[in-house]
Amino acid sequence: MLGGLSNKLRDAMDRLTGKGSIDKAAIDDLTRDIQRALLSADVDVQLVLELTEKIKKRSSGEMPPGLTRKEHIVKVVYEELTEIMGKTKSQVELKPKKVLLAGLYGSGKTSTAAKLARFYQKKGLKPFLICCDTVRPAAYERDNR
Repeated sequence: MLGGLSNKLRDAMDRLTGKGSIDKAAIDDLTRDIQRALLSADVDVQLVLELTEKIKKRSSGEMPPGLTRKEHIVKVVYEELTEIMGKTKSQVELKPKKVLLAGLYGSGKTSTAAKLARFYQKKGLKPFLICCDTVRPAAYERDNR
């Protein structure tokens, strides 16, 4: 799911930076694209609205010297997303644990499980995955590659 979100956010930024000039309409388009991306990833509606309002306000405000308008907006979006996600890297406790991933078809559970397993494997642990999605066509075959 996060991979899809980051691609959608990257696409939104690419559309902005591909424009010849940046005006209020371009900023509105960018914030609308960001809203769609975040809402499709089930981010809280209130948080999304607060984020996009901050981006609009800071983007249309005073520009720091030495930056183009595009660079300024990209910097604002980065800073606001970083503020929400946290500025420091989370520490994951390396001890035996069980993780359950539940969600709709195609929401990224299998990909997330593989990424988590690889993360723990790189840390020296020996993770294993159990396929419990037996009603989905080819679920067992897919998860046992």
